[in-house]
Amino acid sequence: MNQLAAYVDQVADDPYRSLALLQQLGLHYVVVERLWTTALLEVKEHLLEEFRKECAKCNVEILANEVDSHTDRVPLIASYLKNPYVIYKQQPTIQQIVDSVQANYVPVTYYTQGAEKSSSRLKWLFDPCLLPATRAPSVWQNDSNFFGISVHDRDYVSGPKPLGYGKSGVLEVVQKATDKWLLVKPSLGRRYGSLETREDIFKENLNLLRAVLPKES
Repeated sequence: MNQLAAYVDQVADDPYRSLALLQQLGLHYVVVERLWTTALLEVKEHLLEEFRKECAKCNVEILANEVDSHTDRVPLIASYLKNPYVIYKQQPTIQQIVDSVQANYVPVTYYTQGAEKSSSRLKWLFDPCLLPATRAPSVWQNDSNFFGISVHDRDYVSGPKPLGYGKSGVLEVVQKATDKWLLVKPSLGRRYGSLETREDIFKENLNLLRAVLPKES
């Protein structure tokens, strides 16, 4: 069965409010890319400690960190927060793969059609919006190379849309997937019509996603 996780900065403007809302909505995993509008690798140690404690208090686990590039802090933060995955926006080097072994996390990077993995340890994150319009459902492969799916939608002219209202085919991909992580990242800083806040946008998109999933998800 697929499992859901949310980008903590996409749920609400404050990470503590995000955690409380996720607890109310029955979600128990987060991906951390930014905290308090600050990129994860620039967040001070005492704030990471406070965030980790708040996660435990809300019964939320940190599934993954997402980083733009590799620095010495990537494995240190992964070890400290005990997240089992790190998502790299660019494919990591062999040395970075070695670092991931030492820090005990699995490296993940975004899938691009035709790309070759630099290591068998590396996993793909499938983002339908990185492919041409409506192409993703025919490209998706439900195999062990794929860690999960980045769940958001877009129109290729006007930008981000609520799930199912764009042209990426993301919901069709989700329905084809089994035993994958679905990483919910809906707003990307964009407002939709009468949905004014990140909380409104997240809850609307979560409802749209759950509508196409088995009831247990």
